[in-house]
Amino acid sequence: MSDIVQKALSNPTVLKRGAQGLLAWGIYRKFVQSPAMFRTLVGFAAGTYTGLYAAQNYNVPKVLTPGEAWNKVTSVAEDKAKEMKK
Repeated sequence: MSDIVQKALSNPTVLKRGAQGLLAWGIYRKFVQSPAMFRTLVGFAAGTYTGLYAAQNYNVPKVLTPGEAWNKVTSVAEDKAKEMKK
């Protein structure tokens, strides 16, 4: 092996860039082979962009924390169960 190749392979930045390139190529090939994955990615990106746009430009209420949501769901379920027993 030449000295230039040995120096390049011993440099961690070169190896990292090469690994990133291979990963990007693999992802690209997967998208080309699977239109469903591409549609999913486009849908996710569009939803994220729409959510960010709405949050910045409109008065969107805050989402409940998981604990608050769980408490609300359990209280509604208990109320419905009590109504059904009557």
